[in-house]
Amino acid sequence: MMVLYIICFQLVIQAGLFHGGELLCKMVTSNKVSMGSEPLCDQKLEFDISVGDLPHMARLCFALYAVIKKSKKPAPQRRREGCPIAMTLPTA
Repeated sequence: MMVLYIICFQLVIQAGLFHGGELLCKMVTSNKVSMGSEPLCDQKLEFDISVGDLPHMARLCFALYAVIKKSKKPAPQRRREGCPIAMTLPTA
């Protein structure tokens, strides 16, 4: 059995508005939030589009990333800084 340990130091939320596969405006990213038993991201995420311009059935996509400590290993062995944890696609 293989066990994978990931040490997370901070969390980041990334959000985007989509219609089908088209991104409607620039994606927004929250500030980094410290990891704890109940992490709280008390921040507004503002998009460059007005609500009146959103097409019917637009979707708001949230993705949660863990920010992992950067490695000093050579480039081919280095992991990415953000590790996706979860995402959701509710209708906006």
